[in-house]
Amino acid sequence: AQYDPSNAVVAGEDPYALLERVMPRVATMQASDRYLEGGTIEDLRRFAADPLYGYAKIVKHGVIGQGLNDYDRIFSTMAKAGYSGWVSIEDGEGPTIEAGFANLKESVKFLREKMAKHFGPNGPEKSQPPNPKYAECVGCWVLAICWWLRVGGWLFRRPPARPSLTA
Repeated sequence: AQYDPSNAVVAGEDPYALLERVMPRVATMQASDRYLEGGTIEDLRRFAADPLYGYAKIVKHGVIGQGLNDYDRIFSTMAKAGYSGWVSIEDGEGPTIEAGFANLKESVKFLREKMAKHFGPNGPEKSQPPNPKYAECVGCWVLAICWWLRVGGWLFRRPPARPSLTA
């Protein structure tokens, strides 16, 4: 399973209680952050989903570390459970491409600091650049771009070997 704390927030759920329930099944984690503009968590739970975006209009995408998610709490829980999977980033939004990349770099810097604090200086596992054979998987292009920009480093690790579909 993939854990995304922001999706729990968007759904009006407690992202920390959810993590506790699903931690034994978490294979990947998608780091992102949301903030509320013009409302509260209680409002979010009451609002009907916006049919255009799939969630209430008060939910905004932001730089990781500046929103509602407590990454110290999240990474502490994951480290205690022995997590060693991928951490991908959902970020890069901005009014211009340059602003989007600046936001992405800020998010990466924040995550690298938090991961070093909770997992040690090499993150969940010492990393190598993403293997091109995994380029078909959803989200891997983000990993490859981050590596190419040299803003990722050990933040991303190779997935475990998958069974062959042709054997």
